[in-house]
Amino acid sequence: MPHNFESSRAQVCAIPIYVELTFHHRKNIAHGYLLSRSPTPSAATNQNPHRQGFVFLFWPPSSTVIIHRNSDQVGACEVYIFLEYQPLTFEILSSPQHQVHMALHVAALDADVPCPAVYKERGLYSSIFRSLLQDAARRLNKTQEPHQNGLAVHVTAFDAVGGSLPPLETLRRSKTEPHAGPLGPIDAILITGSGFAAYENRPWVHQMQEFIQTVYNDYPDVKIFGSCFGHQIVAHALLSRGIEANSTYHTEHWPAGYEMGIHPITLDPEFTARFPPLARATPFRIQLIHGDQVVPTPAALAAGPVSLPAPWLNIGRSAQCAVQGLYNPGRVLTFQGHFEFDTWTNTETMQEFARRGSWPAEDVISYLEQIHRSAVPGEEDDDDAKAAAEAVLLFLAGDRVVSNGLMTPPLG
Repeated sequence: MPHNFESSRAQVCAIPIYVELTFHHRKNIAHGYLLSRSPTPSAATNQNPHRQGFVFLFWPPSSTVIIHRNSDQVGACEVYIFLEYQPLTFEILSSPQHQVHMALHVAALDADVPCPAVYKERGLYSSIFRSLLQDAARRLNKTQEPHQNGLAVHVTAFDAVGGSLPPLETLRRSKTEPHAGPLGPIDAILITGSGFAAYENRPWVHQMQEFIQTVYNDYPDVKIFGSCFGHQIVAHALLSRGIEANSTYHTEHWPAGYEMGIHPITLDPEFTARFPPLARATPFRIQLIHGDQVVPTPAALAAGPVSLPAPWLNIGRSAQCAVQGLYNPGRVLTFQGHFEFDTWTNTETMQEFARRGSWPAEDVISYLEQIHRSAVPGEEDDDDAKAAAEAVLLFLAGDRVVSNGLMTPPLG
């Protein structure tokens, strides 16, 4: 819903919205706050006072734009960039009339930089996750009545490899704090994939493990999501020690080699019962690219029958990987696979790995065939990436169960 905050000149009502911007012939989805009035006079409004009206503030605050005409309806609007004074096309994709009841603030920890081709087209992994989660929010919101339009997602990126992690004082400390997007506390930690290993002796890897442990132990209202490397380092940090011996898991290199591309994953019914978008994905299919796996420790195997400590769940298994993700209700969710990778992204990433590792040509050909199992020429991939993104978003929003695509009860 709208957020009020004090400026140096006035109190301003800020309404979270999504917009589509076209600038220099390139489209981009942005998100931020639509203000009822500019809090302070600007160069643009001083030059033309008739341009005063609704102001859109980007988050992160890379620039600020002002709508030329006083309109809050969905549709095209002309805007003015305060910082660069160049016109562009502006379209409100989510109307202020559809109130946002929960604006999630997600801290994305970039554990690597994408290969050059992927970075050139799509930016950092945190940027890819931002786009997919915001798309998932729009899909879920369309299933609601206008006055129940529930979710918005704001992602703040951190360079984990460079040692940048969210300050602890920015994390959510209680459920009573408002969900105010970038203006509020961090609601969740998202750990991206990486070409590094969760067991490597690197300072930033140790720092991230300690950070995960601190968040899990001291900030129970902050959720943790991990993808691939993120899945593995969460297991390494939280399940490899300090619990019963036969419940310990860690990450290790898998001697059978890479699990690559699309492989059917059988999900645990207890898990999918909480996330109906995934119940329709049978078997579950998202892109995979990993040579490490989460497995029981030698101590666990020696202690007898192995099981995850309650209430942890193994979300599912494939023929090659017995632990395809982890779930601790309300606390942790991880995927071994990459719902953020499509066929093109995984192809480029695999080929970069092959170049660095001098992989045999026959392996590359086989991996390409496995990656392209979901490709549909000229269309989106035929996989379950969208369902996975929606499930992750529902987890971040509080494990709210959905029925026929509708969030029940409505977020509030």
